[in-house]
Order: sequence, then structure tokens, then C-alpha cells
Amino acid sequence: MESRHGKVRSALVLTGGTALAVSSGVFFYVKDDAKTGLSVIAALMVTLLTLQVQSILSEADRSAQRSRQEELIAVMEQVEWLLPVLHQLAKSASIIDRKYGNTAAVAAARRLIGACAADLSQLERGSLVSEVDDATILIAEAERTRKSIRSTSLQSVDLEWWSSGPGRKYWEANKRAISRGIHVERIFIYSEWSAVSALATEHAKAGVEVLRVRVDSLPKSLLNDFIIWDSFCAYRNGYDSRSGQTLNYFMLESSDIQRVESDYASIRSLASPIGLPENITHD
Repeated sequence: MESRHGKVRSALVLTGGTALAVSSGVFFYVKDDAKTGLSVIAALMVTLLTLQVQSILSEADRSAQRSRQEELIAVMEQVEWLLPVLHQLAKSASIIDRKYGNTAAVAAARRLIGACAADLSQLERGSLVSEVDDATILIAEAERTRKSIRSTSLQSVDLEWWSSGPGRKYWEANKRAISRGIHVERIFIYSEWSAVSALATEHAKAGVEVLRVRVDSLPKSLLNDFIIWDSFCAYRNGYDSRSGQTLNYFMLESSDIQRVESDYASIRSLASPIGLPENITHD
């Protein structure tokens, strides 16, 4: 099937060629030294040329479309789970377009697919975003970790979060990691240690290597929650001005992970161990 652009172009060529053929025939006919037969032949030759040009353009459009289709199929075949999803997506879009025409349903479907494409483009750059109360990715990364979990915990952000439902679930994932032999290290960034000490002690007792550093010892750019799972995924939280919310940002691109590792190293260089009280033993 030709593209809409290709159809328009072919129509213009055909129309222009036909007009040229007619005008050529009329021109040769009215000239004193031209015969009627010559005018007819001239018109037929121009028409034939027009049809040839139209055929070439149509074939070029078909070839380009075949190339796009082949490229799309090749990409889909590379990702095992993609084909059934795209099939359902195309089927639903076709039904919506056929049943509801130019209604709000079609506009909504286009917005949804457009938003999906934008999200996938972000994922393509190795960036994931989730809400603060959603610990799904945090837990999944802790379960995937094979060597170490390095993190900071900013008092103004995390103190209440650790006792929340998502915070407790992530803490349980940390303890499971420790039981697998994973090294878990956490730096508490505090403004008032007495408010953090019980939480820090709980983590130390469970086997976390706990360090601490005062808020006023760090530049503002380092006052953040960071997590690095091995070196395959990194995390920070941040404020999104568009939604007015604090969100979780996950990074998979090596250059982004390296920046987080550099920030973490700067914080760690200024932190000190809290030590493990004599009456505290590992669970």
C-alpha cells in the first residue's frame, strides 16, 4: 500500500503529465506545418513518459515501505516478549478507531500510545522513575545484587520513610541480602544524631556497615539519598517541578552510575563509623 505522501505525489505527476500531453497535442495540431497524426503521437509519447515516471515513483514508495516493514519485523523478532504486546496494541487501536471514529476515545488512545513512546525513549537512555511510596524497584534491585549495596540515608528524607510500609519492605530485602553474604553499607547524613541513633543501631545490629556524617559537613549538592547496587544500577531521589512531587530516579547508564559513585565516594571520605556497642550482636 502506498503512503499518503506517495499517493499525492503520484497524483500530481499523473495530472501534470496528462495536462502536458493534452497541451502538447493541441500545440502540434494548431501549427500550420503539423499534422493531426503527429499531434496524437506527441500526446501519447508524453502520456507514456508520465506513466513511466509515476510507475517509478510508486515502486520507490513500495520499496521504502517494504524496507520499513522488514526493519520493524527484524526489531520485533529480537525481543521475545514484544510481538504479542504490539499485536494486542495494534488490535486494540484498530478496534477503537473503527468503532469510535473521531471521538474522545481515539484521542485518548493516541495520548496513551504517545506517552508510552515517551516513557520507552526515557528507558532507552537507562532512566527509570517511580513514586516515593513505590518500593518495587528498590526491592528488586536488592534481590538482584550479588556483591554490595552502598547507600546514604538523609535524615530529613528517610527517618520517617524507614518506618513506613515501603521502607520496612526494603529493609527486609536488605536483611535478606546480608543473609546471602552481600556487603551492605549505609551512611546516615544527620542533623541531630539522637533522632537517628536508634535506626542506625538497628541497621548495625543486623550486619550493615554503618557510617555517619553531619549535614553541615557536606556541600548542598551531596545532600541526597543515593544507592548503588553492585555497579549495575544507581538511585537518587529528586524533586520534580512539573508534578510537585519527590520521585525515585534509577540509573542504568554506566556514565550516570559513575557520577553517583563519585558523589558517594566524596560523602564517604567525610564519614566515620558509628562503631558497634559491645552489647550488640549480629542477628
